[in-house]
Amino acid sequence: MKQEVKIDQTDFTVFVLVRDTSGNAKTALVYTDIDLAYARIETDNDVTTADVAPVTLASLTAVHTDWGFLLVSDTDHPGLYRLDMADAVFATGAWSAVVTLTGAGLEPSHLEFVMVPELPYAQVIPPTVAEFNARSIVAANYVVVGDLGTVQSGDGYAVVNSATFGNAKLVRSTTPANTLDVSATGEAGLDFDNIKDATGGHTLTNITVPVVTTVGTTTTNSDMVTEPPTVIAIRTEIDSNSTRLDANITTRAPASEYDTQLDGNISDILAKLLAYVRLMTRSDAGPTTDDATELTAINADGGAGAGDYAAVDSQEAIRDRGDAAWTTGGGGGDATEAKQDTIIAAIGTPANIDAGGATIADNLKKIVDDNGGATFDATTDSLNKIRDDRTLAAADYTIVADLGVVQSADHTAAIADIPTVAEFNARTLVAANYVVVGDTIAGVTNVGTVTGNVNGSVGSVTGAVGSVAGNVDGNVTGTVSGVTPATVGAAMTLTAGAIDLIWDEVVETGATARQSLTLSNAFHAGEATGGGTATINFRNLNDTQNRIQMAVNANGDRSAITLSL
Repeated sequence: MKQEVKIDQTDFTVFVLVRDTSGNAKTALVYTDIDLAYARIETDNDVTTADVAPVTLASLTAVHTDWGFLLVSDTDHPGLYRLDMADAVFATGAWSAVVTLTGAGLEPSHLEFVMVPELPYAQVIPPTVAEFNARSIVAANYVVVGDLGTVQSGDGYAVVNSATFGNAKLVRSTTPANTLDVSATGEAGLDFDNIKDATGGHTLTNITVPVVTTVGTTTTNSDMVTEPPTVIAIRTEIDSNSTRLDANITTRAPASEYDTQLDGNISDILAKLLAYVRLMTRSDAGPTTDDATELTAINADGGAGAGDYAAVDSQEAIRDRGDAAWTTGGGGGDATEAKQDTIIAAIGTPANIDAGGATIADNLKKIVDDNGGATFDATTDSLNKIRDDRTLAAADYTIVADLGVVQSADHTAAIADIPTVAEFNARTLVAANYVVVGDTIAGVTNVGTVTGNVNGSVGSVTGAVGSVAGNVDGNVTGTVSGVTPATVGAAMTLTAGAIDLIWDEVVETGATARQSLTLSNAFHAGEATGGGTATINFRNLNDTQNRIQMAVNANGDRSAITLSL
């Protein structure tokens, strides 16, 4: 914000708000923490700049000291400082000036001033009469009230005769007798013939027309194309329309006629429906005679035909026709008791399956016992015979109880000779030539191929190992052929694990090589804050944290060091 300052102002003091690079108010600064410079735009439009040295102030009430700098209050006014300006900033010959405050970790603060000839906001007091009279202005160059001279009047003066604003430019009545007539109640009238330049029609504006409450004698306006209808003509037209409407209403049939017609239609519909119901349910001659019209319609539209609907197809006819047949079993064949006995006798005497059964019961029993067929032989084919008379040799089948017995020579040949424990123990093999599960193998002279893993420890391997695929953990004593040792200066690629082992080597108690390098980077290449104060911080290269923090006294001695590893 620009501030106005009187040219050649002396002993001028301002407030300056200082923030850090994060925009927060910066507290606890002293004069050694800041740098000052000022620039001016001279009246010849040249720009000059100069660095100045800040100094401290004994207190906030100390006398003005050029470039004095002091904290106001971190508690009540965080980041606010007093700054005493040098007189050279406001010396004559410049339009404006800017004072800039900078420092480590600080956002630059700019104070801009505009030079003005008088004190800003000073009260303007007009001179007294005595002061005014005392001025050295020539009397001819000013006018005092009352000295305006002779008042001009008439047509003989320059103002009246001016071609720009005199009488020649005024529009007025040429006849003084033409006046505006105003009545006692305020109405005014104009004589348009005596208004200057009234050679044509003039539009009247801002005129209020009063409401007309009484109309006297009127005359026809010849400018209207047609006259509006009179009240009598409108009334005549209404009466004519009313007459026609009455005539139309009179010719309408009365409600009673509509009711009678509707009742007749309903009766006709119900009578027809009743006739159809009688024909559907009754078979006597009454409906056929009374409802002949409906019967004809039924026969013609998909009915029984031949005029016999009621006698043949009605519900009553169907019921009457079915009584005798249903009672006697008619319609389903001869169902007499004698006929039923004949059927039962026929079922009980079927054709013999093998001439061994005379009845159904006999034959069912025989089927169970002897399983008949075209060539059935009860002595050989019945289920009993099959169960009791097995014709297969015992060696060709197995009974549950016989599962432990070898049933044929063919089976015996197909099964390997499994020795008993006694037979196994009686073998002539040396015990060292075979292994029992759980035995420890010692003195193995040759292992052909091992697929899979060898778990546990191997005491020693005598002889050559052709190849080892995978890692060998631990030490190998002896010569391993096929391995070319590295020569001095030869390139070698270290694995990530090997690199980590190197960097994570402890070089001092509590610090690895990796951690030592981060501390060195912060101290030699990182940003530092708090210089000139009791606490100094060294930031990491990414400026995200204080890597080293230490207390420093006036002699530069360091103590109370905090490391962020």
